[in-house]
Amino acid sequence: MHAHTNLLGWVSMMIFAVAYHVLPRFSGRPLYSNRLADMHLILSNIGLIGLIITWPLSRLYLTTFAVRTIFTVFALFYAVASYMFVYNIYKTVFARE
Repeated sequence: MHAHTNLLGWVSMMIFAVAYHVLPRFSGRPLYSNRLADMHLILSNIGLIGLIITWPLSRLYLTTFAVRTIFTVFALFYAVASYMFVYNIYKTVFARE
């Protein structure tokens, strides 16, 4: 759990931050959507905190459908946030002028 928390909470957030800072400058265009970036930050942190809380519970109560469902919902939050990031960066870098 500690390694996954570090990878999702620190490494991926650092990658997101560097990409949001550097890629628009390299492409010479403004960020496609600041609001989408804010939503990405909020949704990924909600997903991360939810995963940190429910991960031990999902290991302790493997047969509990509710815990697995809640764990899956938080994982989906993080996944959707990651796709929001990819979409925002794609629209920034490959925007038509």
